Amino acid sequence: MDLRQTLMAIGRYWDIGRKWFVIMEPGGQGWGRTINVRLLNVYALGDRTPVIVLLYRALSDAQRWTSEEWAEAQADQNGQHEMATIKSTTLEQKLLLKVLSLNATYLPADYSPERGPTEDGFQVSLLLPVGPLSFGDVGKLNRDLGCAVCGKKSDNRCARCKSVSYCGDECQRADWSDHKQSCRSIVGGTWRTVPFAAMAPGTEGMCMSVMNRLTTTGHTRTIPVSTPSDRAAPPKNVHGSNVFLVKIQVALMTGRPQEMMVYDRQKSVHVFFTALGAPAYFEELLAEMRGPRGGYDGLKMYRWARRVSDWELSVCVDKEPQTEIKW
Repeated sequence: MDLRQTLMAIGRYWDIGRKWFVIMEPGGQGWGRTINVRLLNVYALGDRTPVIVLLYRALSDAQRWTSEEWAEAQADQNGQHEMATIKSTTLEQKLLLKVLSLNATYLPADYSPERGPTEDGFQVSLLLPVGPLSFGDVGKLNRDLGCAVCGKKSDNRCARCKSVSYCGDECQRADWSDHKQSCRSIVGGTWRTVPFAAMAPGTEGMCMSVMNRLTTTGHTRTIPVSTPSDRAAPPKNVHGSNVFLVKIQVALMTGRPQEMMVYDRQKSVHVFFTALGAPAYFEELLAEMRGPRGGYDGLKMYRWARRVSDWELSVCVDKEPQTEIKW
């Protein structure tokens, strides 16, 4: 919903003749992370769909002078000396950068608009209206955001924690002040390798629906619970050897839990830890969930995990993620 509001603000600036602006974090001191944007044109895709073509560059707070230099150049060239801004959180900016990266592939390979002297590092892309996204859709968009600072596609991850990507040393240094807390929350933790099952004991042949606060009626679907024969086809590993966040939760019921449901945001992994599978580790996770690092009335917790085999996850048991939980 926040991304849609940002797109509405961009459309409004075009309507009133404002062709450049800065997307920045709300509040705080200094500029923070920004995305500098210059609108190039708007085209019609059919009768109802606008296509906004633009130049953009993502900058960190450490690069604020580059951002300010560009804004001053735009003010001089366009005669609009009052800087226009759109307030957008870091997470919203990353989601917008992901969309811009995806949409850039739809532009002709030979399309290269003229750039000003302060726009050497700018990329070109397009924006379309964004419809309501389901829980799973948002999870897929946030699975691989590229460089944590600029959004460029990158396979280079932080050597310490492997949880974020950077396109180069400049972006990694610029992000360290924000990343160091979550990085240190992974390094040095106690990791346990736990076998998982595709179903909870006793649920063979049943069906289930998974819902949360973002689920709408149109996105709810009932799916059959896996059967033992599905062990020949383990859940697809979309994360490779990289760490990712999982939610671990027990059922709201009386008595001592005998299984925990474990899943990542996009439901690429949706499995169960059982008391029979690894009794000691199951009790250790349950104690963490009910302890000071668990919370949520002892019913669920979030932890870093890594896929280590078809039917095993390694979980950082005793380190609470020091990052924004995008759930």
